[in-house]
Amino acid sequence: AARSPKRSTWHDGLELKMPESQPTGQRFPRAARLTGGDQFTRVFNSRNRSRSTCFRVHAASNQRQYSRLGMAVSRRVDKRASRRNIVKRLIRESFRKHQRQLSRHGGMDIVVLAHAAAVNVNKQQLLSELEQHWSRLVRRQQREMKE
Repeated sequence: AARSPKRSTWHDGLELKMPESQPTGQRFPRAARLTGGDQFTRVFNSRNRSRSTCFRVHAASNQRQYSRLGMAVSRRVDKRASRRNIVKRLIRESFRKHQRQLSRHGGMDIVVLAHAAAVNVNKQQLLSELEQHWSRLVRRQQREMKE
């Protein structure tokens, strides 16, 4: 019999269907990630920040033509790894969908920190907040380019 996709139930009843494997073009490649502590430190030391109920986002320009993402979703957000992983999945998905927009005026290194409130709201609100952060970052980057 054919295997059905894995199912993960969001805490408020929202069900996410997780595919067994993603198509090649939709992966989160290593080149699109911040990997070392020094990279995170450089982004944290920049002045470009954005804050909302569920997330705090830090960004710094990089010398690349593409943007990269780093995440920090600690046990303070939720002690259950499954819920933290759902938040991380949503952050990655939103970043992937907006990566072209974020890289339009040169690349950025972005770090997203999740707050505990992130596990208490639904998926649509999380995606909406992330979209607002991406828009703010693009506007600030455009302003910096004009200066």
